Amino acid sequence: MSDEEKVPPLDYAEPALPGGGSFRELAYPSDDATFLNPAKVVDNGVVLQIRPGSAVLRVVFLALVLIVFVLVSSYREVHARFEFPIVPICIVVAIAAYSFNRVRSRNRMPWMMVDRHRRVVSLPRAKKVIRFDEIVRLQVVSFGRVGLSKYYLSYRSEPNSGEVQIVVRNQNEQQTWSVVAWPSNEVLRQFVKAFTTATGIPVSRAFPLQSGDWKIKAFDDADPE
Repeated sequence: MSDEEKVPPLDYAEPALPGGGSFRELAYPSDDATFLNPAKVVDNGVVLQIRPGSAVLRVVFLALVLIVFVLVSSYREVHARFEFPIVPICIVVAIAAYSFNRVRSRNRMPWMMVDRHRRVVSLPRAKKVIRFDEIVRLQVVSFGRVGLSKYYLSYRSEPNSGEVQIVVRNQNEQQTWSVVAWPSNEVLRQFVKAFTTATGIPVSRAFPLQSGDWKIKAFDDADPE
């Protein structure tokens, strides 16, 4: 049996697909696992979590990059024009202020919690608790078309991450909830492995091809690193 046959049909609100389903996107603070809001996996043996991790090292790295930028710009200004480097400093201050505010105001609640003893999955940001037997699958969806583009003469390989969504049964329909978008490949694979072991619930990966058709397959160790 192929991977495509093992995975149930994709069901989410993508206009290009017939049927679709209801789709709930959570509000700001962002559900994206961005550079300044990295995801991490926490597992104490009972509760498995994917949640925001520490951004300290990333802030330090960004600060070093900005300092180097200022030094290089200052050197060029002083030696070439004998002027004070106002523009580079203003740029650095703006970036630093944005980054600090982004890190300070981010939502630190977990994106998802899996309780092995209670056999439930919690979405703390949505204040939603779902029993294992209500969950159809977890799916990782990317919306960028994969393959060779005839128009742009470029090639996009299979994504190694995407938007993590959970599909649940809602009476006679299925409902899809977004959880977190684009955690790192390492974090995503770690979480999916632990999630599958803890729940036995299937996890699929989906992405569109250049033809417009969607490819759906099981998320496994054969996926791109």
